[in-house]
Amino acid sequence: MENKQPCSACGGSGQLSSFNGESRFLLTVEECPLCCGTGLALEEKKETRDVNEPRDWHEGQPLG
Repeated sequence: MENKQPCSACGGSGQLSSFNGESRFLLTVEECPLCCGTGLALEEKKETRDVNEPRDWHEGQPLG
């Protein structure tokens, strides 16, 4: 079972809010870009490549 951590940017709410303009009554709320509005810290997907996977090119060969 995965341990889900709250997003560090929004604190788990999934939203970021800020006051805009001169009036403190103008509150803007938007979806948190780090957790995509889920409120949970998303795991970073690390790209891995199989070492034995064939390549389309060989070292020293010009590309193109």
